[in-house]
Amino acid sequence: MDPRPGESMVSQQIKNAFARVAVLLLAPGIALASSTTPPANKSTAQAIASPKTVKAWSGTVSVSRSNSLYDQKNGTEQSSWDLSASTRFKWNKDWSSALLLEGSQDLMDETASDWSRFQVSTRRAGISLGRSWKSMINGNFGLPISRAQKAATLKANVGLSARADLNSAAAFDDRFSFAGLLSVTRSIHDFETAKNGAVNTQYSSVQGIETGWSFTEKTSISVSLSHINTWTYQGTMKEYYSHSQELGYQASPRVGLAVGHQYGAPYASVWSTRGDSYNFQVIDENNSYVYGTVTLSF
Repeated sequence: MDPRPGESMVSQQIKNAFARVAVLLLAPGIALASSTTPPANKSTAQAIASPKTVKAWSGTVSVSRSNSLYDQKNGTEQSSWDLSASTRFKWNKDWSSALLLEGSQDLMDETASDWSRFQVSTRRAGISLGRSWKSMINGNFGLPISRAQKAATLKANVGLSARADLNSAAAFDDRFSFAGLLSVTRSIHDFETAKNGAVNTQYSSVQGIETGWSFTEKTSISVSLSHINTWTYQGTMKEYYSHSQELGYQASPRVGLAVGHQYGAPYASVWSTRGDSYNFQVIDENNSYVYGTVTLSF
């Protein structure tokens, strides 16, 4: 199908991807959502008698609709469909590798629709930190895929991240969850400045916490907070933050639903407009977004 006049080829590719994902979600997703147990290839007796095997391949496809919380009627409202697809291969119970692809279709400005991230990663899980914590380490390698990345002359991103989760036995209630996150990324560019003259970011770091509560086996709420530092090739540091609040519902073992609020897309400055004081907001007219997500696991 040829793109409509004025519509970019990238935008048409993203639309086609969303259409294919919609078929995946609407056809098997409806059947899966109505089932409380995953399909079985063996009888119950065979399943009990046979030892459990580790599933080598797995993956997820998520489609989200996000929109500005406030419509100021001045053309600044943001609205988009967002796509995320990943597949993972488990080498053994602790080591795995994954591919990730993300993109978005901007509903307010078709020319802003684009792919945003392509990443290859390897994870080491199952690391114990005493009796109270379990952790994982993730190394990733990203290639430029968006127009903005290419305009910044980005060649690659190399990163290392760690996550530590509180063991349920160490929490005051097994329905409570808490995790700490830390990541460091090195960006490699052909030039220190982008094509528009902006100085490129050389290093970035994210420090975050996540906490949640499971009301039932299917329903939960979670809150996350992230602090971001960036350093340019000239050594200038900037600080940002973002936070989210999400209500999730596991419709079936393979279909998850979520609605939430995100402050910052993807982040907002921690400094006030004048830059002389910290400025933390829960919601505001410019940085608050609401979203709904459907995730299919396979």
